[in-house]
Amino acid sequence: MRREKVNNKTRMKKFWTSLLAICLTTVSLNVFAVAEGDVFYDDNLVEYEVTGAASCKVTGYDGTAHHVVIPSVVVAGDAGKFKVTSIAYEAFKENLTIESIVIPKSVTTIEMDAFYNCKMLYKVVFEEGSVLDKINDYSFYYCTGLIDFVVPTWYKTVDGDSEEFPKIGSQGKAFKDVPNITYHGKRTKEKDKYYGWGALNINGIVDGYLVFPEGDTDKKELLLCSTAAKGAIVVPESVTYLRSHAFEGCQYVTSIVIPAGVTECGSNCFTDCTGLTSLISKATTPPDVNHFDWLLSFKNVNKSIPVYVKDEETIKKYKAADGWNQFTNYQVLTEEKEEEISKYTVTLKVNDEKMGKVEGAGKYNGGSDVTIKATANLGFKFVKWSDEETETPRILKLTQDTTITAIFAEDKAVTYKLTVKVNDPAKGYVIADNGQKITEAEYAENAEAIITAVANEGFVFVKWSDGVTTPLRKLTMTKDITLTANFDVPAPVTFTITVAVNDPAMGAVTGAGVYKENEDVTLTAVANQGFEFVQWQDGNKDNPRKFKATADVTYTAQFAKKTEGFEQISSQAAVGTWKVLRNGQLFILRDGKMYDLTGKELK
Repeated sequence: MRREKVNNKTRMKKFWTSLLAICLTTVSLNVFAVAEGDVFYDDNLVEYEVTGAASCKVTGYDGTAHHVVIPSVVVAGDAGKFKVTSIAYEAFKENLTIESIVIPKSVTTIEMDAFYNCKMLYKVVFEEGSVLDKINDYSFYYCTGLIDFVVPTWYKTVDGDSEEFPKIGSQGKAFKDVPNITYHGKRTKEKDKYYGWGALNINGIVDGYLVFPEGDTDKKELLLCSTAAKGAIVVPESVTYLRSHAFEGCQYVTSIVIPAGVTECGSNCFTDCTGLTSLISKATTPPDVNHFDWLLSFKNVNKSIPVYVKDEETIKKYKAADGWNQFTNYQVLTEEKEEEISKYTVTLKVNDEKMGKVEGAGKYNGGSDVTIKATANLGFKFVKWSDEETETPRILKLTQDTTITAIFAEDKAVTYKLTVKVNDPAKGYVIADNGQKITEAEYAENAEAIITAVANEGFVFVKWSDGVTTPLRKLTMTKDITLTANFDVPAPVTFTITVAVNDPAMGAVTGAGVYKENEDVTLTAVANQGFEFVQWQDGNKDNPRKFKATADVTYTAQFAKKTEGFEQISSQAAVGTWKVLRNGQLFILRDGKMYDLTGKELK
C-alpha cells in the first residue's frame, strides 16, 4: 500500500510539472519563481524536488540508462540553478536497469530505501571532494550485486574530537543483504575483512564485474564476480585460482570462460548459477573442485548444458574428475564456437554521416569494458546515444551484441545579447575586456562578459543601473542583459576647519567651518574684556591667521589676562614667563599671573 501511495504522489507531481511546462511554452515570462516542493526533470530524466531557494533533492528516475551521473548543480529552465544536496527516500527503489551511478560531492545525505532492491547496481562512485554526512538505514538494502563502492571517507571535528564520516546507518542496516562490498582500501581493515556495515567489506581490485584481492595486480586469483553480471564472462588469462563462492548466485551469467592456467576452483564456486547455458574450460587438466562436498561446486547448475574443452582426450579427463563428472554434454571447443559464445559485437552507427563519426566498434570479450566515442564535425554537435546516454567518450559494458546510434544535430549555439548604455556620452563610456568601446555584443550561453565604465576628464563614475557601484563588471551570460553606466561631475573636495580656545571665559575664535579645497580661510581670535590673545597652540601669533584649506585641521587660541601697567623688559627661556617693571619695582609674569621675586603670587 505504501508503494502505491508513492506512485500516486509521483504521478500527480508529473502531472503538475507537465502542466507548468505547457504554461511556460505559451506564456512569455521574464522571471520564473519556484516554491519548495515543486518538481522538475533534467535532460536525463532524473527527477528533482525543490527544497530551498537554491537547493533540491533527487526524488526519482524515469530513464533507462545503465550508467547515471547525478550533477552537483542542475538547471531548472528559467527558474535558475539548484544545488543537489540529497538522494531522497525511495528515489531509485527497485530500478533494474541502473548498473552504475556517480553521486556528486554536493550530496550530504542518502535517505532510507534510496536504492532499495536495485539488484543490477554493482558500482557506486562518489565525486572527489565528497562531504557525504550520512548513509541511512536500508539505503542499499538488497542491492545484492553491489561490489564496487568507493567510500568517501573524510573527517571533521565534533565536540572537540575528530570523527570519521559518512556515518553508516545503524547495526549494519544500510547495506542489509548486500553480500560483498569492495572499497579500494579507503578504510582500515582487519585481516582483509570488515563487517561494520552489514556487508562483507573487502579491500580489492575491481575490474568490471570481477574483483581481485588487494595487491594482486597480476590478477592471479579471482576473488568474486558481482551477482549483477550478465551474459558471458571471460576470466582473464592470468588467473590460476577461482576462490570459493567466486560465481555463486550469478544467475544472469550465461557462460563462463575458464582460462587454461586455472588449477583449482574453490568450494561452491559456481553454486546457483542458474542462468548458465554453456561452460568453456581451456584447462587441459580439470581444475580441482574437491572441497568438502564437490557436489556443491555446481549446485543448481543445469548439468545438461554443453561444456567445451580442448579435445577428446581432455573430455575423458573431465568425465572422470570429481564434480565435473556431473555434466553430460561435453564437446570439443573450436575457435568459431569460442567466439560465438564468449565474444560480443559492438556495432556503431550515426544518424547522419555528414554530422559526425564514431569510434569503438568491433568484437570484444563478454563482460569487458569498451570505450566508444562520438565526434561531431564542424557546425554540428553530439546530442546523445540511441540508448539515451549522453556521455562521450563513454564506457560500454558488453553483456550482449550491441548496436548503438550516435545522434548528432546542427550546432545552433545559444547566444545572449549584452546592451550597454551611458546616461551622458559627454561624461563617460564603457569598454570591453579588449579595451574597445562597447554598446552591444553577442555572447555564447554561460560565457563571461567583462566590461568597465570609464569616466571622461572632469567626471566620475557613480553606479550601474542595477545599483552596483564598481566600474568593473564580470557577467555570466544566461539571458539578455541591458545595463546603463551613470556618470556625474565629481563632488567637491572639502575640509573641516575646527577652532578651540584654552579658556572660553577669556575669548573666542571666528572662521571655523567647511571649506573647499584651497579656499582661503581666515581665523580671528577675539579676546573678552580683561583678556588678550597670546598665540595659537603651534606658536603662531598671527591674528587674524590666514591660510588655504588643504586638510582637516584644528587650531586652539590661547588667551591670558591683560598686562596693562607693566613694562616688559626681557623674556626668559621658559615660554610664557616675563620680567616686568612696575613703578620701578621688578616682578615676574608667568601664565597670566603676577609673582614677586620671592615667588609669592600677587593678587
